[in-house]
Amino acid sequence: MVVNLVDLLFAFLVFVPLLIYFHVTPNIYSIFPILLGLFILATLSLGIGTLLAPLTLKYRDVSFLIPYFIQIGLFLTPVIYPRSISHSQYQLIFDLNPLTSVIEYCRISLFGKSLTSPDTLIYPLILGMFCLWIGIKFFTKSEKNLADIV
Repeated sequence: MVVNLVDLLFAFLVFVPLLIYFHVTPNIYSIFPILLGLFILATLSLGIGTLLAPLTLKYRDVSFLIPYFIQIGLFLTPVIYPRSISHSQYQLIFDLNPLTSVIEYCRISLFGKSLTSPDTLIYPLILGMFCLWIGIKFFTKSEKNLADIV
């Protein structure tokens, strides 16, 4: 986790000169939504990670499938492109993806546009807490058998 935070720090070291170059000045009010988005992303990641860790030890093929699912998720989440350019027939897929609203909320808050309601973050937050709860329960249940597998 520390490695990912250091990676985030280096990404911001590249990102800040780009903000200066494109004359984008984020205000102090954009810090809280970004921190809230990072909290939701960390909750989702920790929940999915604790759910997949015992499965990866028990079934070795899961570690080979994870990168493919991450790549599919990258294409289904509007990271590089804004959500507004997608067709209306794909809106349901975007609405079911919990990362879509988090990324859009952080993008809007960073570029100083009018913030949408934080109600859009309720679904990802509840899903992240649920994934974390299920992941911790599954991990603690299978923890006693993990030493035998390794």
